[in-house]
Amino acid sequence: MTRNKLILLAVVAFAFLFLLVRPVTFIHHPQPEGMTSSPAYSPDVEKENCWQDENGQRACVSEEVRKKLNCRTTREIPEIQNGVSPAYPIFICFVDRSSLDYGNKEMDYFYVTGGMLGAPIRYVAYIDGEFVLIKSEDEFRKVFAPITSPEEALAFTLAFMNVDAYYGLEYNLEYVYYIRTIEDTYVLEKGDGYLVHVFYREIFGCGPRNTYAVDVKVTRDGHVSELSRKAIFRNRADDGMCVD
Repeated sequence: MTRNKLILLAVVAFAFLFLLVRPVTFIHHPQPEGMTSSPAYSPDVEKENCWQDENGQRACVSEEVRKKLNCRTTREIPEIQNGVSPAYPIFICFVDRSSLDYGNKEMDYFYVTGGMLGAPIRYVAYIDGEFVLIKSEDEFRKVFAPITSPEEALAFTLAFMNVDAYYGLEYNLEYVYYIRTIEDTYVLEKGDGYLVHVFYREIFGCGPRNTYAVDVKVTRDGHVSELSRKAIFRNRADDGMCVD
């Protein structure tokens, strides 16, 4: 057998094996404009203390205001800010846990993020010259509902739930895939609202830790509810690791 034929057979064999180990199709959707760009704030917000952390994220809420609102730290959230209407400047507030009354079953926050010492999440909006704490879904709806666009539906989903929007997903040899078709984040108009497709990644605890596709219903009056959650892949590197 000639050298060229051997090379051709090797290429064909490699292509065949590649198809065997990559039985996953990815469906991509465009990312909404401005989702990752830093919002433009008015001068009265900029002067508050728009410092950048090591990841280039800005807070724009002074230490005095953070302490007053019981926020351990804050940061800008362009993925929500650039989707809601009215377009008030809005920041995520990682609540100072020492300020919470754990005997009160009616504590108001959106969700808890982090590990064993995770932080409850609230929001701070700059409205009519004042920083306003938004502690609950009802308070968020009073400011930003109704929902009239897919961008607003996605923003409400990201604000109310501990989920993320993923775009441009690609095959990774280090991952174990559980399904054959994976679709980027998208929003569909459905009847009285929207279907929003997002993702949740298990970060804390001991591996294996999965990433899930999550389908969410968002009504036009701003109510958000999970419809389904399915594990879609995991990173093999996480299988033997524990993260607190």
